[in-house]
Amino acid sequence: MYLDSQGDNRLEIILIDDSKDTSQAFGHQIMSLSELIGMELKSFPFTIAISDPSARKEKSVQLTKIGGKPVSLISNEATIYSDVKYGEGLIVMPGARISANVVLGSYVHVNFNSYIAHDVIVSDFVTFSPGVNCGGGVSIGREAFIGMGATIIQSTFSRIVDIGDKSVVGMGANVIKSVDAGKVVIGNPAREYLKD
Repeated sequence: MYLDSQGDNRLEIILIDDSKDTSQAFGHQIMSLSELIGMELKSFPFTIAISDPSARKEKSVQLTKIGGKPVSLISNEATIYSDVKYGEGLIVMPGARISANVVLGSYVHVNFNSYIAHDVIVSDFVTFSPGVNCGGGVSIGREAFIGMGATIIQSTFSRIVDIGDKSVVGMGANVIKSVDAGKVVIGNPAREYLKD
């Protein structure tokens, strides 16, 4: 999306999709990134609604490089405590609940009906799919993907659960111990998924 170049502060929403097979969606124009670049805008606000953390990171770099300024979109149907700190480009969907003393990095997605308890640190480019429950005392690394309906919780009050950078917590998994960077965990209790 961008503010038009005439400076009249009119907000126009444009969807960027390099694999587009139509020119409109949801009543909004679709264009490729190269078409946006061709508009030679000096500055424009944007948000990235891509669930894949690595793809979101790549697009954020491309868009800021051409003058884009990330904006956060927080639903007025979400509950967020006043002491929550967050970076730019945050998206929080309806029904999400974020408790006290939470830090959310840049370009984090907190999807429909997800819950983040107290004392949680979420790094940049993390995706919480719909219905995720994240208990207190959890740290989530950069570009981690948390699948739909997953639960992450400490097994004891004294042990922090760390979800490593670029790890994946599968849909419906119940995580009670730390997950190493780059690993995929599934099941109840969550265990590493090993491809055959």
